[in-house]
Amino acid sequence: MHRKRLKVWMGIICLLICASCSSREEQIKLLKQTQIHIPLEQMEKLPSPIQKDTSMNDADLYFLAYEDSTSCNTCKLSHIGNWNSVMNKVNTRAKVALLFTISPKEAELEEVKQLYYSKRVPFPIYIDAKGALETTNPLLCNTLFHYLLIDNKGKVLYLGDPTKSATSEEMLLRTIDYWSEHYKNKR
Repeated sequence: MHRKRLKVWMGIICLLICASCSSREEQIKLLKQTQIHIPLEQMEKLPSPIQKDTSMNDADLYFLAYEDSTSCNTCKLSHIGNWNSVMNKVNTRAKVALLFTISPKEAELEEVKQLYYSKRVPFPIYIDAKGALETTNPLLCNTLFHYLLIDNKGKVLYLGDPTKSATSEEMLLRTIDYWSEHYKNKR
């Protein structure tokens, strides 16, 4: 009951935030001015079944790939292997931790876990069963903002899903190159 009430309030907050922005450009501008906080301590981490975990503290940047309970989480997990090639390219430029985060419906939780382990991907995923990510970052209720490259201070550097097109992937790589050239050593 408490979870349902929380989701209703989160939905209302999200609608108010999104309604206050009259255009997509204004929403993006607001996102870029917002510090993103990822409450990993409130999520369940499923470690990679085939690769030893590396420390999150070693990462230069973080890529948040977020799937909320409104999307088909098992569908997204079916294509999780697409991230391997992207992350291999990304990590030749900078140490980027992929924060693949799923907020499944309670009824899907065990199926999501089983599917993840059957895919044998070389990175962990995070299960956000309590909706902590959207509670902490209300702008993430907008599906437009579910794929973000952020720095260690939570600043958004890139917005978009690099697994969807070669153009999107190239833009991500250029963003990382620019960051590496101009900001990496100034942290």
